[in-house]
Amino acid sequence: MLDTQASESHDPRVLNFINKLKFKKVEGSYNLAIESVELLKSIISQNDWKTAKEIIHLIKSEAKFLTKAVPFHTPVGNMVRQILKIVREEYVAGCKDRLEEIDPQDSLHKIVSSEGEVNDYSKLIDDLKEAILDHISEFQMELETSSDNISQQAREHIHSNEIIMTIGTSREVKAFLKKAAQDRKFEVIVAECAPFCHTFNNFDKENECSAIESKTKSINAP
Repeated sequence: MLDTQASESHDPRVLNFINKLKFKKVEGSYNLAIESVELLKSIISQNDWKTAKEIIHLIKSEAKFLTKAVPFHTPVGNMVRQILKIVREEYVAGCKDRLEEIDPQDSLHKIVSSEGEVNDYSKLIDDLKEAILDHISEFQMELETSSDNISQQAREHIHSNEIIMTIGTSREVKAFLKKAAQDRKFEVIVAECAPFCHTFNNFDKENECSAIESKTKSINAP
């Protein structure tokens, strides 16, 4: 259970997301990544902040609370780091735009001082929120097509009659194997850690690709 007093100081959307994770309403690395980015995007767009420093502090605060509540969801932390990277990149880009606007006749001292602003996230940058949100939207599009982009490379890595070993259930790996199986036959060993043993949603039983011979090995965690 979440600490009630601590929860009151955090964004309700974060609390709702934590509950969804705890009750397994969001599962799988892909879905976790998509939901995490959407959550962070809403925090950025719907909160009142003026500088990159303020939104970085807010994201870090919510992320610390989030990762403490659900520490084993690695994609969440990865997406937090990616969004923070986007914020910093857009801030730096905004600072560089300001540098280009400096009059050539300005003093050397003013130019050098302006260059120092790149590492100071407290400076006001015009349209920073819009730039960050646009960048995040582009990143979301990349996420949505990532599985297809990865699977397109399958034939370069999997050859006929090979034995492929993988572990756990993965939307991306499944698509990767199915793509390779379109014109070659190979064997897949799916290792699972008991007691869950989800496998690839009964990949072999679904008979989705006759070219793939699937076997499941149960491995007990130490």
